[in-house]
Amino acid sequence: MSEKQIKKDKLVSLTIRIWHVIHGISIFILILTGIHLRYPDLFVIFGTVRKAVQIHNIVGIIVTLDYFLWFIYYIVKKEMVLHYVPTIYDFGKGTIRQAQYYFYRIFFGDPPPFLPTQKNKFNSLQKITYAGIMFIFLPIQILTGILLWDIEQFLPVVAIMGGLKIIDAVHVIIGYVFAAFLILHIYLATLGHTVLSHFKLIIFGYEE
Repeated sequence: MSEKQIKKDKLVSLTIRIWHVIHGISIFILILTGIHLRYPDLFVIFGTVRKAVQIHNIVGIIVTLDYFLWFIYYIVKKEMVLHYVPTIYDFGKGTIRQAQYYFYRIFFGDPPPFLPTQKNKFNSLQKITYAGIMFIFLPIQILTGILLWDIEQFLPVVAIMGGLKIIDAVHVIIGYVFAAFLILHIYLATLGHTVLSHFKLIIFGYEE
């Protein structure tokens, strides 16, 4: 591929690629430490529960800072609405067409109904999913994580939000959501025109 073509097809900036790698690795570690904490007798991944808690808290702080840097970046770039806010088309025809492609058209060699560009990087299903993850699930997970981090300090807030069992249940359930999303995300990343094309996108910022 020529240098001119690389620039033309570049979709992801270096800043977002670095963010994506840090965020992905951090979420994976949080899932593993969360499994260790939830099932300490079955999955002894990090030695002791105390060590798993320490790692979970540190990586949780990294994800929180990482999230706010992502949010500020897209606000400054004025691209938040463009890339992450679904339209009426996305909730209707766009989702139907993309779902049809993922569920069966791809197996017949049909071309994808959506091709990413610099101005429109995500298909309809991606937009809706990422909006839910970044604007609903992740903020709730960060909030419940902070409350669980120091229960005594935030006891009045915990009480207002339904008590410790509710906060813990929400945190765990969303953790399962992230685990399922990570598996699905990796699988869908293999559905480019080659198995590695989407992975190259995260490494090099462009897709052939």
